Amino acid sequence: FTDAETPGSLTLSVSGLPAGLNFVPPATISGTPSVSGVSSVTVKATDPGSLTAGNTFSITVSPASVVVVPPGSQTACRSSVVVLNATTTGVRYEWYKNGTSAPFKLTEIASIQKGTATSSLTVVSVQTTASYYVKVFQANNSFTFDGPFVVTVNYGCTAPARVAASEVAEVPLTMTLTPNPLVDGQLRAVVRGAAGQALSAELVDVSGRTVKAQVWPVADAEQVVAWDVTARPSGMYILRVQTGKQRQALKVVKPD
Repeated sequence: FTDAETPGSLTLSVSGLPAGLNFVPPATISGTPSVSGVSSVTVKATDPGSLTAGNTFSITVSPASVVVVPPGSQTACRSSVVVLNATTTGVRYEWYKNGTSAPFKLTEIASIQKGTATSSLTVVSVQTTASYYVKVFQANNSFTFDGPFVVTVNYGCTAPARVAASEVAEVPLTMTLTPNPLVDGQLRAVVRGAAGQALSAELVDVSGRTVKAQVWPVADAEQVVAWDVTARPSGMYILRVQTGKQRQALKVVKPD
């Protein structure tokens, strides 16, 4: 604004500024907007004779860009306690290990992992290198995954408060097979209760002949057995798993 009769004597006033911005006399707008959107701002000039003139314009505040920093990796001595924290806030959480589908979902086992339904997962005695993910749900039931949180085990050191193999063996050996009957010839089972121990698995047919077998020198807390059996005939099979002290078996149905 200019006034030829009284140059330099105008008084300005401003209204309608977005939150976070302020008018600083005589003619400065300063601050940092705290809310995005479009605001209609009016500037009014008054001369010494109380004559006024005004103008209106728009200020558009765009949302601040969000930089997503992937979770950092960490290295821990074998048998250490490891704590992982979600980087996204939500109303419900699910933790997964080495994958993000149902067979990789972690369950609460006090001697192995705690906080599986919270924003903070505690691995009680880490035994093997693994990648962890957390599924974060919002109030509208939408979700995102944080991760991977990579935990690398340094086998050259052992935490002082290690969990002895005899203590680990006290956890019951269990096995979950889904789906069963199999779909598309894919067998996927999760074995729990063998953490830190040698674990063997074999699939046998009704005649007792072994058709698949695998050995893990050091099993995970939730060890996944994933086999492609599309080449095998349809029918009934038995899946057996065994540690040094425990064993389990399940019937497996491969449909036509």
